[in-house]
Amino acid sequence: MDEVFGRRDTETGTGVGRTVVWGLRLLGLAIVVLGLALWLLTSSGLVLLPGGLVVAGLAVMVVPGLLAGLVELLS
Repeated sequence: MDEVFGRRDTETGTGVGRTVVWGLRLLGLAIVVLGLALWLLTSSGLVLLPGGLVVAGLAVMVVPGLLAGLVELLS
């Protein structure tokens, strides 16, 4: 029974890793919003830069969480 409570403590615990992951998620969200704003508020010929920003923002939002989960799973 102690194993169940120990696992729950480590899963819900807040630490530097969780703070960094959430900070990167917020940064990724800001990059996505910037890309969408750049796409919507500029001329229609400009497509590659906003698209790249949206893709990069989504990657910054998703990848750190996946890596943190993988590290937690392997440790």
